[in-house]
Amino acid sequence: MRTACLSFAPLAILILVSACTTSSSPGQNPDPSAGEGGAAGDGGSAGNGGSSGSGGLPGNGGSSGTGGSAGNAGAASALSPTTFIFERKVGGDRDHLVAMDFVSGDQRVITTLAEGSVEGWKIDGATVSPDRTRIVISTMFGATAEDNATGLATNRLWSLDIAGGDVRRLTPVFPNTHPGQTGWHIDIRDPAFFPDGKSVIFDFGEGDFQSGYVAPWIVSTDGGSLPSLFKTNLDCSVNGNAAFNPATGDMLLSHVVCIPGTGGGFYLYPKNGGAPDYLVNEDGVSMSSEPPAFSVDGTVFVYTARTYSDSIQSLYAYIMSDRKVVPLILGASGTDIVNASFAPDNAHMVYCVKQGDLYNLRLLDFGVDPPTDKALTNDGVSCDAVF
Repeated sequence: MRTACLSFAPLAILILVSACTTSSSPGQNPDPSAGEGGAAGDGGSAGNGGSSGSGGLPGNGGSSGTGGSAGNAGAASALSPTTFIFERKVGGDRDHLVAMDFVSGDQRVITTLAEGSVEGWKIDGATVSPDRTRIVISTMFGATAEDNATGLATNRLWSLDIAGGDVRRLTPVFPNTHPGQTGWHIDIRDPAFFPDGKSVIFDFGEGDFQSGYVAPWIVSTDGGSLPSLFKTNLDCSVNGNAAFNPATGDMLLSHVVCIPGTGGGFYLYPKNGGAPDYLVNEDGVSMSSEPPAFSVDGTVFVYTARTYSDSIQSLYAYIMSDRKVVPLILGASGTDIVNASFAPDNAHMVYCVKQGDLYNLRLLDFGVDPPTDKALTNDGVSCDAVF
């Protein structure tokens, strides 16, 4: 893997200073159980048809973490500034949601998503509230009789506290508008909290597996209202992948397959409405389906894209003041940069690297000169970090 040398001052702008590289390699020994703590909890599913539930998701707990790091379950009301959450794959369609402190290395399992005879479920996106007290995930966990009656295997959005308790269902039962049609499905993924913490936006897709409709929808975090469509004003399909600028509240959305004269790429929608600002095009690259991420001061956002010339996926940074893109972490043959997330101190970033079939997390520290880059996991199954 090649890491671009950078100069990054906390609460300042990201500057690419050279193209020098450092050599590093995540571990090659998958161990799905490594670092997980805590026995399964009593569990608790949310109410039917989108109403709020109570109780806790299974797998809450964990003995690791002291003094506000990853934290003992129930001991902390908010994630510490050095703690992030991530998805650890433990089976073909099963993920554990895990919290990790990047300073101490302490980890704890927030939930295994086990229920009844089912050992767990896949997670298709997670987001942390601005006050760091709540988490929203997209998963098939918690299907009710009404859900099963639709004949659709559909993700639902769930809100939970940082210990995996106080579970609330946010999305309702979605009707099957094409009963009997093979391949018809509904897909819900990649939630993102609004800056006020009162709502989340998520990607809603409906159609068959060859083509379909995708749009961003919004739902309140109290679980007491139905989702509503976020209307875009471009002649494009919407890839979604929303991210919010913490400094302004403006929302970044990815658009694809636009009519001639309207390019695909990232558009910034003003918080107070109006026409979006076209920031990044797809010239020479294919943007990944992973959500972008803003720095805490809003001066930079990062995203991953694959070059057409060599099919290598790298991490890029868009510098807001200069309105330009710079390569941040370069992939290589057989190595892709999957996604990344900035820590609240604006001086650290956790990113995911894929080598072959192995996924691992790494920490980039901009607060030292020169910046340092080190492995956080070597189990081969950890990715999708979110602060």
